[in-house]
Amino acid sequence: VQDYINNSYLLQRVNNPSGNFTPVDNWSGLGEPKYYCNNTQFNLNWGRPQTDGPGLRLISILTYLINTDQPHQDLILMNICQFDVKYIISHWNIASFDPWEEVYSFHFFNNMVQLYGLKLYQYYFPTNPDYKQVVNTIQDIENFITTYYVSKDLSLIIETPNLWDERPSQVDIAVLIASLITHPVNPP
Repeated sequence: VQDYINNSYLLQRVNNPSGNFTPVDNWSGLGEPKYYCNNTQFNLNWGRPQTDGPGLRLISILTYLINTDQPHQDLILMNICQFDVKYIISHWNIASFDPWEEVYSFHFFNNMVQLYGLKLYQYYFPTNPDYKQVVNTIQDIENFITTYYVSKDLSLIIETPNLWDERPSQVDIAVLIASLITHPVNPP
């Protein structure tokens, strides 16, 4: 896990086809889904951006920090997690690719992992420098999820609502996976 955390720090800073690691670019490079094994950018065509990555990274790292007593937790929060939070604040409401890297749209899975990542960050680091923005973004994502993905008429959650007419079954396992990731058996 420590290697994953160290590698996350390196990959966050690699400029790539999704963007750069700068405030001017709103940290858009954090939406990059693919790198070579030697931590260099993958420049060929791919489904970009994928906005679920920063949320998933937050969930992984913060769950680890919450359940262990690791040294340098403040450095991890300030040098890795904080930038994923900044990315989510700036990019939660843009279209991106789904977890299957096929469909460019708005996706329940992506918004759920972003929401849960922000909630874990807020729980673990309540004195974070982006407190107001985090709280506001949590509320905005929650409102968007309930109004955009939840079909009261059909009593179901729709993974990608704007593709309703194009999908024959309207069923996507990403809804269940998002629910499992964001509702752990033993929450913090």
